Amino acid sequence: MASKNEEKDLKQRTSVYEKLWLMRSTLEKRLIFIAVIFVVLLIITVLVYSVFLRKPEICTSSACLETSMNLLNQIDVKLNPCHDFYKFSCGNFLKNTNLERERFRSAPDIMREEIQSKIKNMLEHPVDATQPRYLKLAKEFYRSCMNESSIEAEGLKWMKQIFKRLGGWPTLEGDDWQEEDFDWKKAVHKLRQMGLNFEFFIRLSVERDKKEPAKYILQLSDPYKSHRQPIAQDIKRIYLRYMENVAVHFGANLVDARIEQQDVLEFTLELARMSEESRRSNMSDLYNPYVLSELQFEFSSINWFEYISAILSPSVKLNYDEQILVPDPLYLRKLENLLLNTSKRVLANFMAWHTLQYYILFLPSELVNKAYEYMETINGNISRKPRWEMCVNTVKERMGPAVSSSFIEQYFDEETRQDVSEMMHNIKAQYKNTLESFEWIDEATRRMTKEKLLDSAVDIVSYSDVNSLSQLASSFNDVKIYHDNLLLSVVNLDQFALDGIFRKLRRPADRTNWLEDPDFVTGLDIVFSPDDDILVFPIGILGGLYYAKDRPKYSNYGALGTTIAQKLWQIITSTEYKGRIGEAKNWWSSSTLLNYEDRLKCLGNVFEGNIASRDYMKNSSKASEEDLSQLIGVKVSYDSYKRWVDKNGKESQYPGIQFTPEQLFWIQFSGPFCTKYASNLDSKQKMKLNGILSNLQEFSDDFGCESDDKMNVKEKCKIF
Repeated sequence: MASKNEEKDLKQRTSVYEKLWLMRSTLEKRLIFIAVIFVVLLIITVLVYSVFLRKPEICTSSACLETSMNLLNQIDVKLNPCHDFYKFSCGNFLKNTNLERERFRSAPDIMREEIQSKIKNMLEHPVDATQPRYLKLAKEFYRSCMNESSIEAEGLKWMKQIFKRLGGWPTLEGDDWQEEDFDWKKAVHKLRQMGLNFEFFIRLSVERDKKEPAKYILQLSDPYKSHRQPIAQDIKRIYLRYMENVAVHFGANLVDARIEQQDVLEFTLELARMSEESRRSNMSDLYNPYVLSELQFEFSSINWFEYISAILSPSVKLNYDEQILVPDPLYLRKLENLLLNTSKRVLANFMAWHTLQYYILFLPSELVNKAYEYMETINGNISRKPRWEMCVNTVKERMGPAVSSSFIEQYFDEETRQDVSEMMHNIKAQYKNTLESFEWIDEATRRMTKEKLLDSAVDIVSYSDVNSLSQLASSFNDVKIYHDNLLLSVVNLDQFALDGIFRKLRRPADRTNWLEDPDFVTGLDIVFSPDDDILVFPIGILGGLYYAKDRPKYSNYGALGTTIAQKLWQIITSTEYKGRIGEAKNWWSSSTLLNYEDRLKCLGNVFEGNIASRDYMKNSSKASEEDLSQLIGVKVSYDSYKRWVDKNGKESQYPGIQFTPEQLFWIQFSGPFCTKYASNLDSKQKMKLNGILSNLQEFSDDFGCESDDKMNVKEKCKIF
């Protein structure tokens, strides 16, 4: 039974209903009904327009305008992206890129050139009284390099003085050369004292100790290991002719030059053959520590304490119980035998010739031209660069911290660092979700993979790094730079660098050594350091093709984000062991490794269907592993961006470009692949890009590709 209050409330509501509706005429009721329907339709129309029909907001920042222009110069909108995405996304780049004598030119190559131009402008800008001394010295060094009239006036005087102090160049001196006065070890020590390159037979370096990464250790190694000396007969003839011409230019008799330079060439080739034989017998670079007494006993023809002490002096004093790594003992054994059985005259000619080659670009133009003519003859992809570019590289290589510190101050800021750090955080978080979708990874491996991912750190330059760089740069303040003597300036800087390297031996290993790398500014490769388990970001990649802080995230995630995600996958799969695919990832379970190899084979098959030439597939196993990391990287970065949109909302678009943000993500990803080749053959970049994207359903959906389109392969590899 209802209470009196409930009955009263019911009567009041009935009264209101009668007054507002029942007492109204039929016409009024119809009008009210029509008005309500109109309001509902209006609301629906507004919602539909705002969600589906409203034109997207346009980004008008300078970064957006520049990116828009670059994209229009890259893509060919007349082509169908679902038929051949490489030709669509790189079509205008291929049309607009001119090749001179290069065999190819890529979008990253052009980006590096733009960075070089920025450094050039920085070095050519007038000296400001408020600038640090190291920047003034870098500018002075650059001007010294550009002072061609002074270089021509100096001629060969300084180089001939170097030969004299070295013990002479027998090819020039003929019968006047005193063989009994020459000793190759003393010649090495004289080169070191002068600050000249001395690593013609043995490389003495200071390295991170693999077993104790917190300290440095000395290492004796093969200086030719990373080089492949020319041995083809036609190359030998061209190189010998070049050697003869240079020797004659210095005043040698042509007949003597031909005979003696032939001996130098044969000795050089023998060193290269010996190096290659040793390399093949020692593929893993063994960790072979020797104390000095052991080194002396095994390789007795050289007084190692005396030899190494003279090289380290005056930077550091050698201890008798010093541990020294010899990763390739066979090379030292072969070298001993070669040096004992080679005449002093050949050794002296060899050292003089290679000293000259090391510094030839700093000599008068006639010699520089001879060097370039030789290089252009044997390598058609080498084209002579303008003088300013050679000088920028010279300053960067020898005064890296000074250039980097000044470049960062001008082109980098804290907002960029924070933005990239956030991107890294988002991509790492997405990886945890993506790993769950890898059905081919067992639970134990998945757990270890997540731990490895979480443990990996990232080094993006910060203000503390800028301070460290400034301190490193300030150490150049006492180096003597001559505005009218380039070669002497180069030698002074080389000696300063050598002293600094050897002084590290008694210091704790520093994680920030990457700041000294000349490529820290111009480099575009994010490097993984297994010793410290970190990713190192060069400043060069935080711009242009890969990143800009004031443009939409879809561009930054498409280019830089994908690169970050790819490197993170390499961290996940990395190990020190080098063997066959599968063995190289020995912390994964055997079932996961087998599944991983199945994915590589599947991806290789997809790639094979995306290229006309089979040249690239000759080494498919290695290539497929790299390509799989790019495939996983772009998928993870795409999903990271979509999660960012879910949280922050859709972004504005570029002016003059009629593509969705998702489509622009894929277009931005393609940028680094764009490469113009002199030949008309399909490029490996085309195969890689099309092979990766045709295996991703998200790409096909975003571009609306039909089931029979080439960029939407039916049998996609089951990775995710």
